[in-house]
Amino acid sequence: MEQERLKVRRALLTILLSCLAGAGTAFAGGLQGAGDLSEIYSGSYALVIGASDYSETRWDSLPGVRDDIEQVTALLKRAGFTVEEVPPPLTRANIQAAVERFFDSRGAARGHQLLVYYAGHGLTLRDQHDQLTGFIVPVDASLPPSDLPAEQYPDAIEMSWLEAVAARPQVRAKHVLFMFDSCFSGSVFQRKRGGGQRSALIDYLASQDVRQFISSGTHRQEVPDRSVFARMFREALAGRGDLNRDGYITGTELGQFLRETVSNITRARQTPQFARMSNNGVDYGEFLFLSPIGPHGNGPEPDTAEDRTLPRLGDRFRNCSQCPEMTVIPAGTTVIGSSESEHGRAEDEPAQKLVQLESSFAISVFETTEKEWLACFREGGCSRWVPLTRSEADLPVAGVSWEDAREYTQWLSEKTGYDYRLPTAVEWEYAARAGSTSARPWGEELGENRANCRGCGSPWDGKGAAPTGSFEANDFGLHDTMGNLWEWVRDCDSEAWETNAIEGEYYCALKGGSFGTSPASVRSAAIGRYPADRAQANFGFRVMRQP
Repeated sequence: MEQERLKVRRALLTILLSCLAGAGTAFAGGLQGAGDLSEIYSGSYALVIGASDYSETRWDSLPGVRDDIEQVTALLKRAGFTVEEVPPPLTRANIQAAVERFFDSRGAARGHQLLVYYAGHGLTLRDQHDQLTGFIVPVDASLPPSDLPAEQYPDAIEMSWLEAVAARPQVRAKHVLFMFDSCFSGSVFQRKRGGGQRSALIDYLASQDVRQFISSGTHRQEVPDRSVFARMFREALAGRGDLNRDGYITGTELGQFLRETVSNITRARQTPQFARMSNNGVDYGEFLFLSPIGPHGNGPEPDTAEDRTLPRLGDRFRNCSQCPEMTVIPAGTTVIGSSESEHGRAEDEPAQKLVQLESSFAISVFETTEKEWLACFREGGCSRWVPLTRSEADLPVAGVSWEDAREYTQWLSEKTGYDYRLPTAVEWEYAARAGSTSARPWGEELGENRANCRGCGSPWDGKGAAPTGSFEANDFGLHDTMGNLWEWVRDCDSEAWETNAIEGEYYCALKGGSFGTSPASVRSAAIGRYPADRAQANFGFRVMRQP
């Protein structure tokens, strides 16, 4: 039916907005361990809008909305909000009038905390410039054809209208939180996506304005009427969202918590996204909830870069508690590539040549782990949800594309202030060889249980990735460069690399072989190529850092 073709979905979208008026104005006084939010906000107000009865239109009615609204209303009252409900019918005119009244009456005071919760249908359309535009759908809206330009659909309420209401000069409230239990345009996140940055300096965060977005998934994902996101939102405010146990739940913490829990519960059918908008100085603060657990004080400072130099050669280090363990590789000269007589050599492998690396660099001791990937995913730096094993062993993250790996290095760079990236094929092979000129770091022969591949003689052959550090390190101290997972490197090219490539595909290189490949691929010179935006279960990566 036409409604199915439109793929109308419900998703919970949280938008933390602040007013442009008074942006950056300091909040009077500090908190000094306050046990409530009275020193941050002079009043907390919520407007709740539940559109469930679409019986007069071609939209399906949403009976689950009524239950969600009742539970959210009770939750907000327990959290200290004065709650106002919009009475039916939830038409376009009535919703817009209620929103305007709410901001006019409650938004004039700088110290007010405002929350608008909408549950109902939502829709995403493309405009004439092929940009995605999100709408909330009142009960009197028609069901548009899927190819209708966004500019030609006046029945629904566009998100830009809501932003405009919150940004009017007379609305001085510092923190405004919009929550939409409806489908919303993923273009917001494509256009303004950015990582969260958590700080426990609550008094500072409370003094600054912010615009931050959290959604329960992308615009392509379908969500059931009874929302997992809404349930996890309730659990977050019950205390689970206080990730650093400082007694407050910030908007960033809420996004991190929802991103992990909803993705795991739904097995990636919903993968929450969140972003911070940088606009007119409104990207420094946080919308705050009081947490029922944890002390009310300052937590750890974020990790920052202080020393731009690398540690001593051979030293292991981390640039933050969640960062990969690194070691410094010395500059030098070595032979890379394979000779024509090397057993297992492929025709497209680079021929042997002498290369010189003029500067030392740091590279991760192990392949990037699941725990390290999860840290990036929680903070919004990595968009791919990976089904983690939850094993006590430290397993490498598998099933990631080259673009995923690049997202991780970008997040790591932003988090630490250092220049992280994927190693080039030359850098990777230089580090993997560790001065050797043989087919493998330990010699010409494969040996027994020296790596993980089909025929390597390890317990994991052909089954899956081994825990990091399962095999002896090379002379530079790197583990698992041979086998286990193909590792993405920086080198990319067009379809010229592949005779049967799909036109327009961008291919990037992988090194080292994997648990699923033959021993011929478990050589220092072996190289594979695959489209940058695609992933396989035996693909992983490690990172490098420049001074």
